[in-house]
Amino acid sequence: MATLTTAELTTNLTSMDRTVLATVRTVTEPAMRKTNNPFYGKVVKVQDLQASVGSWSYGQAVNNRRQKEWQNALLDDENTPAPQDFVPAQRAWGQRVPNSPFVEHKGQLYVELSVHNCLRQVYLDDKGNPVSKELLEPYLQKSKDGGRQELDNPVILRDVKVENIVSVTYGGQTVEVQEQSNFAPSKLAL
Repeated sequence: MATLTTAELTTNLTSMDRTVLATVRTVTEPAMRKTNNPFYGKVVKVQDLQASVGSWSYGQAVNNRRQKEWQNALLDDENTPAPQDFVPAQRAWGQRVPNSPFVEHKGQLYVELSVHNCLRQVYLDDKGNPVSKELLEPYLQKSKDGGRQELDNPVILRDVKVENIVSVTYGGQTVEVQEQSNFAPSKLAL
């Protein structure tokens, strides 16, 4: 298994001239309420995300999916109106880095992913032991995806901080990212 630093991973992702399907393993601090939360700052979320990374366009991905869903709807009702073009709203935070898969926010780089599937998600305490999602559920923030897209199966966009990427698998090769994160992923039972 090849090993890269975060800087080398950033260079590799910048040089991509196409979109690739990859499995991206991330270790992040889950978005949680702080008040009366015994788990706050003591739990990490490990995810294996099957995602498109590279030179993809969020707006184009939504329009492609709208077109596909419309074509399927035509099979049931030939009078189904064609979808209107989707125009993404302005980013709520960060600036897209031109000609790259990155977003810059407050001096930090994030990779913009189109998530197709979450292959695995586990929560671990600060000793690397699994914590059930049911225990955390009252404290976790709810995510909102795709409300404006008007799709049955919305395009899921995730911005992942580069330093939270532990490994990337694409083209049959897995690349492990040297420990850069505050979460010390090498000490966790991944």
